[in-house]
Amino acid sequence: MSQNDAQNTAEVAEATAPANGAVAVQRVNKFIDYLAARAEMNTDRGKDIAFLQANKIIEATESGTLEDIWNADEGGVVSGKDFVGIEFMLNSVEFAPSSDQFDAPLGHFVSMSSTVLQETESFEVGEEIVINTGASAVVTKARALEARGALPAACVLKSVPARKGAVLKLRPAPVRAAQGKAE
Repeated sequence: MSQNDAQNTAEVAEATAPANGAVAVQRVNKFIDYLAARAEMNTDRGKDIAFLQANKIIEATESGTLEDIWNADEGGVVSGKDFVGIEFMLNSVEFAPSSDQFDAPLGHFVSMSSTVLQETESFEVGEEIVINTGASAVVTKARALEARGALPAACVLKSVPARKGAVLKLRPAPVRAAQGKAE
């Protein structure tokens, strides 16, 4: 067997080998590189959010009450851990590098542009929000849904007990039977 044949055989064997620890690490590293490239395209995200919040405050100043002004910067951007158990329509995703103050094992977080599907004390059905989280399972699953063309998708964030607290998971929202008419 020539050296080229041996090299080709080794490359084929490596490419078709079952996913082991080394292959998994390579896949995750490739995914992290993808997140970094996407995040580079998103350099104005913080500025966009600041402008949206400033606009809400200005609108409240022009046509709202004093309470409206105080509440104008509430909502809009929500931490994933503060949105557990609330159903939402995941419309689109963006990625950004995480700062050191947040726990984001992949080094990036996902901003999920969403529509609230379930009324709560703090949110109304139809309200447009952005949910941010660095939870690796949510970051990865949100990207997988986007890559598959599965957005928009009705979702809910779940908090699952883990050794060091809880892990955030992105799950499909429950399917409810539609109320029919008696004939």
